[in-house]
Amino acid sequence: MHTPGPWTVALARKEHVPHADHHIVADGRYIAHVDNRAFRYGDGLRVTDDELAEGVANAHLMGSAADMLAALKIAAVHVSQYLEYGGPCRHELNVCFCDLRSDLAAIEDAIAKAQGR
Repeated sequence: MHTPGPWTVALARKEHVPHADHHIVADGRYIAHVDNRAFRYGDGLRVTDDELAEGVANAHLMGSAADMLAALKIAAVHVSQYLEYGGPCRHELNVCFCDLRSDLAAIEDAIAKAQGR
């Protein structure tokens, strides 16, 4: 079971550390480290070094992971219900759910990967 969201990027405020790094945190628990050199202060967090931009983008992606997993689970239910009510494809009438079935498989694969299956 993963740490429930929301996950956020936050300054790790440690005593006796003048330039504390940022961490991804959830419910007060440490999730991952983000190099402090990637940020500057002012109008929120901003990337100051292009070489570190990828790391910051990764941090925000990881920070949204719990919310995305929850959204994928909701999407899987709705797409499944739509396909159930839509019935089989009727290609002769231009009624086709093949792409939607493929999309549902991708959603289910992403959920399984996130859950370590």
